[in-house]
Order: sequence, then C-alpha cells, then structure tokens
Amino acid sequence: MVGKPYSQQLDVIDRLYRQVIEERMPAAQLADTLAGMRRLADRLDSKELRLEADLLEADFELNIGSGKPDRLLHTLKEAEEASVSHIACRAAWRIGQHYWAAEQYEQGFRWYLRLDRMMQDIDVADFPDKANYLEEIGRAHYRFGDYEKALPYFEQVVNLPIRDFYRNRWRHAVNTMGLTYRELDRLDQSDTCFQRLIKQEAGISEQWVGIASGNLGYNYYLRGDYDDAIPLCEKDIRIAEKYNDLGLAAGSAILLADVYTRRGRLAKAKVHIDKAYDYIQRSLQTDRLRLLYPVMSKWHTASGQREKAAAYLDSALVANKRFGEKFNALKLMRANQEIMVGQQEVALRQLQTKAARQRLFRNTIIGGLLVALIGVLAIYRTIVSRNRAQHRVQELELERTRGELDNAQLLLEGYTRKILNNSRIIRSIEEAAEFDDDDRILQQLRNSTILTDSDWIDFREQFQKVYPGFTDRLMERHPDLTTSEVRYLLLLRLELSNPEIANALGISPASLRVTWHRLRKKIGLSAAHQPKKIFSDHLAGL
Repeated sequence: MVGKPYSQQLDVIDRLYRQVIEERMPAAQLADTLAGMRRLADRLDSKELRLEADLLEADFELNIGSGKPDRLLHTLKEAEEASVSHIACRAAWRIGQHYWAAEQYEQGFRWYLRLDRMMQDIDVADFPDKANYLEEIGRAHYRFGDYEKALPYFEQVVNLPIRDFYRNRWRHAVNTMGLTYRELDRLDQSDTCFQRLIKQEAGISEQWVGIASGNLGYNYYLRGDYDDAIPLCEKDIRIAEKYNDLGLAAGSAILLADVYTRRGRLAKAKVHIDKAYDYIQRSLQTDRLRLLYPVMSKWHTASGQREKAAAYLDSALVANKRFGEKFNALKLMRANQEIMVGQQEVALRQLQTKAARQRLFRNTIIGGLLVALIGVLAIYRTIVSRNRAQHRVQELELERTRGELDNAQLLLEGYTRKILNNSRIIRSIEEAAEFDDDDRILQQLRNSTILTDSDWIDFREQFQKVYPGFTDRLMERHPDLTTSEVRYLLLLRLELSNPEIANALGISPASLRVTWHRLRKKIGLSAAHQPKKIFSDHLAGL
C-alpha cells in the first residue's frame, strides 16, 4: 500500500477489510495489525497509512464494537485536515450507512449529500468507490420516490467506463434508472436502459440478462404489446428459477397470468398463478401479493366464480393498503426525522451561541485583569530599574531623577486606581449576572475597557518613537481616514490580532469588521484582501 495511489491499493484494502469486518478478525490479531501499520507509518512518515489504520479501527468499532460513529467522525476530520480525500470520503460513507441501517434516514441522506459534495472534484479513475457511492445515493432517493433526484446519480454511474471494481453497481444503476424512467412514465427511455443492460451482460451474466428481460417485458405489457412481453417474461422466469431468485420469477409469473387471463387461456393462466403464489411464499416477498390478488380476482371472474373473485379483490385492496401505508410510513418517518434534525440543529446553535457569550465574558474579564497586572509589573520593574540607576548617576542628575520617580509613582497610583475600579466593576457584574441578561453584562464590561483619549495621546507619542513620521506619512497618503481607522492601522502595524485590537479599542469583533470594511473601501482593496497583508501589499514604505 505504501507509496501507491489509492486506485492501486484497492485489492489489498478490500482483502484487509474482509478479514477484519466480514470474517471478524480476533481483537488481539487486529491490535497487532494496527500496531504494525502505525509503526510503519511513523517510520516512513506516512500520514495516509496512519489514517488508514485509524479508519480500519473506526470501522471495526462501528460494526463489531460499540456501534457508535464517534471514532469515524474523528478520523474524517483528521483526513480532511491532512487532505487525504479518499479516506475522508470513505469515512463519510460509513457514517451515512450507519444512520441508514439504523433507519435514521434523514441523517443518512445528510451524510450522503455531504459525501456527494466531497466527491465533486474527484475523478473515478483515482477513486473507484465513487461509482458505488453515487449508485447507492441514487437508490436511496428512488426508495423514497424522489425519482427526479435519483436520475442524475444513476446517469453519472451509467456514463462511466465499466470496471470490474464497480461492475455490479453499474448494473444496478442501469436497471434502477430504467425502473425510475418507468415510474416517470418515460417508457422509451426505460426500454433503452434495459436493452443496454441485456446487450452489455450477454455472455457475461445470465442472471442480469434475465432481470433486464423481465423488466423490458413489463414495459411491453404496460403498452399492451403482449406478444413482445410473453417471451421476455418467460425468459426471466427460466433464468430466475435457475438461480433460485424466486421473487423475480414471481413478478414475471404474475404478469403472464394476467396476459393469459385477458386472452381467455385460463388453464395456462392458472399455472402461472400457482407458480407466482408458490414463489411468493417461498421467497417471503409477501408484498407481491398486492399484484397477484387482482389477477386472481380477474381469473375467478372469467371462470364464473364471482364470490371468490370478490374475495380476492378485497384481499387486493387490503394488500395495496398495507403496502401504501408501509411506504407512507417510511416517508413520514423521514419527514419527522427531518423536523427533529432541524430542531436539534437550532438547539445546538443556541447552546453554541450561549457558550460563546459566556467564554467571551470570562475571557474579557481575565484578559482585563491580566493586562492590568502586566502593566503594574512593568511599571514596578521600571521603578526598580530607575531606583538602581540613581546610585550610578552624577550628583547633578539627582533632582531630575527624583522628579521622574515621582511621576512614575503617580502613574503607578493611576493604574492602581484603574485596577481597583475594574475590580469593583467586575464584582458588580458578577453580582448582577444572575439577574441581568448577557447583552447588558457585556456592554458594562466593554464600557469599562474602552481606552481614553489621553491613553491614545500617550500611545501615539510612544509609537512615533518606534516608527518616526509613520502617522504623518499615513495621513498624507490617505487624508480621509477617521480617528478610529488610524487607531486600527497603528495597532495592526504592531502585528496585533483582530481579537487583541478589538479588546484594545473596547469594541466588539463585529464593529472591528465594520471598521476594516470601511477602511478597505477607502484604500481600494478587494474583499479577499487580508488585514495583516495591508502593509506589505499597499502601505509599504511607510
């Protein structure tokens, strides 16, 4: 597997999964296999091999272990981050199958559609599983009567070059596409599908020739072309009996029984009625009785047995009602699941929003305290440094040094008062948090952290020392910039992140984005331009 493209790993991977999943490899042997794969992956620095081991373990966990897709979800995320698309797609596929098997159809559909998007730019030559997945997604839509949605998936598979790896899925796609066209009353296109399948499988798969022949015969039956329908249905019955596919044999037997009843050949019709009934009972496909009972009612009417005809007609109505209820229940289940999934997503978004607000509230308080503490420590270190320097300066500098020390002490007192004020505000917020809503608490906090104009004057003086003339050149080039936009650019020049700038300015991230939007429009930058590149791309030389 190592060093080969995925299309060349298929046989090895298929054998491996059969041994592990289908043959239920013992846990100890599996652990040894996974450990060996991971040791080799580490030695060769192969992310793909390590992810392959993760996917195998996750698949085992889902099918034989806990039955939960948690490990698959984790593997999917890691594969997407590592850009190993075939493992990401295979993980998504197994998650979709898990929900489908659990009859959580709406979740299954969501994962199938996500998988479809993931495969958009992947060529089937590089990822042959794509053909299998597309056919299964189409069949899922067909099962729920979404015929127009099913067709594009079948068409994609049918138009692919046939390969042994997905030949059986190709057959299913052609056949089910023919059935879909029949449901849409597009019989000519349905005929084309079945004829293509018969031609392709002649000499390769007699069983599929029989299936397609029976379906084509049913199309002729729907048109009333009984002479064309009879030999095709007889062929289907003969091949189905040979391969013990009694459900298919029953379908064509019912059709022939109806044709012979219509033509008055009651003895021959009775032979096919008895065959069909026997096949249905042996195959346990009792849903087909809804198709047989109406034919039996016709036959008894033609035989003059009106009471039995009426009884079978009633049975047909009951069987059709049951089938309709089953299908409608299936669609209702999916509809209910869709509503439930939507409600769950809304609830999840609300919880995420609330959690984000709480994190912002907590982080802002902690950030404010940390900034204040760092400021005090920095000032303290400055004072200590200046005190030590006093002993090394000449006697003539003593008065000036003492004056600077006095100023520093005043500054320290100011920061100390600010910390005390912030502490009081925080305490008041904590006391009010139980009664006030999140928005009011956040607003109080923001009001407590907005920088004053005097703070900005001091900041600009210090900035000018580091970047002499920067602000003047900036205003010469862009005289229409507002004060808030200039402040944003100065903080951006110091390579602060957007959250750090928002905290420094005492505004929300959304307000900061508005500032950037207006600034970008004035300077003439595209919407895709990133703030951190503005100095290298546009304001270079300042």
